Amino acid sequence: MKVFILDFDHDKEKVYVYGRDENGKKIRIEYDQPYYLYLILKDEKYLNEIKNKLDNEKYIKKYEIEKKKYIGREYTVFKIIIDQDNYDNLKKLADSYKMEGKILGKKEGDISIIKKFQLDQSIYPLNWYELDLELIKKDQNIDYYKYKKNLGIIDKKYNLKVVAFDIETVSEQAIPDPSKDPIYLITFYDGKDYYSIYIDGNSDEGYKVNSELELLKKVDEVIKKLDPDILIGYNSNNFDLYFLYERAKKLNYKFSFSWDNKNILYTKKRETSKKYKFVGIQNFDLFNVISGIFATQFNSETYSLDEIASEVLGEKKLDINFNEIYNIIFKTKDYSYLIKYNKKDVELTYKLYKHFESILLEISRLAGITLYELSGSTYGILVEDYLIKRSRDNNEIIPNKPSYDDLELRKKYTYSGAIVFQPRSGFYKNIAVYDFRSLYPSIIIKYNISPDTLKCDHEECKNEKIIADTSVGKLEVWYCKKNKGFISSILESIFNERIEIKKKMKGLDKDSEEYKILDSRQLSLKYIINSTYGYLGFPNSRWYCLECASSITALGRKYIMEVKDYIENKGYKVIYGDTDSIFVIVNNEKDGQDLLMDINNLLPRPLEMEFEDFYLSGIFVEKRSGEGGARKKYALLSKDGTIKLRGFEVVRRDWSEIAGEVQENILKLALEDKKDEIIVYLNDVINNIKNHKYPLKKFILREQLRKSLKEYEVSSPHVIAAKKYKDRGYKVDRGFIVEYIIVKGGEKISDKVRLPDEVKDNNYDPEYYINKQVIASVEPILKSLNIPIDSIGKIQKDIRSFFNNG
Repeated sequence: MKVFILDFDHDKEKVYVYGRDENGKKIRIEYDQPYYLYLILKDEKYLNEIKNKLDNEKYIKKYEIEKKKYIGREYTVFKIIIDQDNYDNLKKLADSYKMEGKILGKKEGDISIIKKFQLDQSIYPLNWYELDLELIKKDQNIDYYKYKKNLGIIDKKYNLKVVAFDIETVSEQAIPDPSKDPIYLITFYDGKDYYSIYIDGNSDEGYKVNSELELLKKVDEVIKKLDPDILIGYNSNNFDLYFLYERAKKLNYKFSFSWDNKNILYTKKRETSKKYKFVGIQNFDLFNVISGIFATQFNSETYSLDEIASEVLGEKKLDINFNEIYNIIFKTKDYSYLIKYNKKDVELTYKLYKHFESILLEISRLAGITLYELSGSTYGILVEDYLIKRSRDNNEIIPNKPSYDDLELRKKYTYSGAIVFQPRSGFYKNIAVYDFRSLYPSIIIKYNISPDTLKCDHEECKNEKIIADTSVGKLEVWYCKKNKGFISSILESIFNERIEIKKKMKGLDKDSEEYKILDSRQLSLKYIINSTYGYLGFPNSRWYCLECASSITALGRKYIMEVKDYIENKGYKVIYGDTDSIFVIVNNEKDGQDLLMDINNLLPRPLEMEFEDFYLSGIFVEKRSGEGGARKKYALLSKDGTIKLRGFEVVRRDWSEIAGEVQENILKLALEDKKDEIIVYLNDVINNIKNHKYPLKKFILREQLRKSLKEYEVSSPHVIAAKKYKDRGYKVDRGFIVEYIIVKGGEKISDKVRLPDEVKDNNYDPEYYINKQVIASVEPILKSLNIPIDSIGKIQKDIRSFFNNG
């Protein structure tokens, strides 16, 4: 029978697999999965002793003696099958043998029963399989089967049934609290139709109910009717689902839309990070992936739905504020616009998911995880899941997660990271930027870096030693040249697979379905490739290796220094370098391309540099301390007129809009080499600020609380503002975003803090915004342009006299 796999669940050793058949009918497959651990013998001489002991332990259901590899070395191991309830008995036995030096330890006890099933049967989410099944019973909504055998994976397309949702609620304190504030509106969207449910209001759209309990019941009904494979939300775990779960609990209602008809499961209970699961249907919080795995792709700092939709889709949310929502719900009762607003939110969420769907599916398939699991993953988790999945291909036993003591010890160890050249501040033209193509993965492959190849016994391998800098001193290490390592060989295989995929893509139409699928596949491989180095140095990883991680960065520093020296010896000027990239002044773009060929002739394969881009001009600024150039802070002007920014305030939220706007405009003028226009523009801005010609919103300062209010020892402006919010009854805690404006009057800055709605007639403090915001944000740029410091002083002096004479 052909089955598309969607989800897994278990009850002790009984595993449940959820999917759909070729007709779209829901399927639940059950299987009694053995729970097992491995005991790794240190020496064959202990084999019979341990065997005899195991024969007499009644709680051991079965054991097998196998040959397996652990960290690259082959051992004789006992595969012991027990009930999970008897784990402590086996642990006690294994610990005693380990203390006596007879075994290395017990392994894979911390691999979940579901993961054991996946590994043993080679069945993973989001794939079609031909399965040998035995029918148990058929119901109207779902058919039940027993699993017998996996007959193989099938190359077959499946279109996920996707539904996006979003709720609306409001509170008199602006920050709604599910302990007291109801859900007033919820909308679902399946890509074609909207389903809005609202309480006690009026609208030509949506479905009106008389109570929140009716709303929750209707939610159950709509989800069952739409029958989705995946429910998409945006920050839904920490808001929408949080409210649905808590409000249902308060009203003593249990949802039943999960495939097992059970309530929503609360699976992650942290103050700042929650997570919920519904069996069968995948709960996917798009915000978690965008702010995590995809974060570096965006300019946004907050990763709000509005900002990401604008950047990716070119669309924005509809405008509405807290007061307008409050008036709609508690006064006018006209839900017409609120429903439109809510519908737009779910539409944007749906479209964003569809934009990323192909790559999300490929990442999930590659790592062998569900979309629900992916939505809570980090790069490290993805690498680990992928290595676990590949372990059976190499007959490798999976290492345990570190114990608490081991983890704390690992955290104490550090090592030297990437090299960053001190930039030369100034304005430059004709900048070629070169990047190493997958520098760290290339080093892992070239030097066969893997925990199992570290310090092998071969004398000839010791000739190529690497000196790694760590907090415990310089380590002299080498890696085996005769036997391929587990991690290095896996990395090489996916490295080569990605190259082959990109070759295939060259002959395809970029708009074709095949091209898009291949592009998503190569990108998912890229995520794993580029994250492996970090995983090796991550203290909580199963394949942690301090020597490996420090060797990789040592070799990275070596090669980037060699490239830098080579470029400078050829007479070129290197103005900056960061981890795996170098910025060079060249004569023109062709000259830059020719230099690239020379560099690559110098490097050993698979190390290679590529031409990131050619920029017409660039600005590098000094540190605020004035001690040399600021690292990771520059602006570049490309040939098509776009500006690439790194580290400037315009991409941060803790500066006012006017400061960011002025900084952005001055950067543009500077990069276009229009220095004379900068002073004119600044004077115009200063006059406009002094004369209150800009709207008040440009002067709002925003800052997020990094800790609770009581932890702040100094009453900085944003803390003063936060206390004002708290006095109004707002729920102010870590993560709260404070908005405030600095006004005239008062001796100290703290006396000048007002909330936006307290500021009347644009009564902001012009002098503060000119000196502490606008001038402060552009002063480093002016210095880098060799506009004399006394010119800046003249501007400020003119400002002061302007106020004095005004």
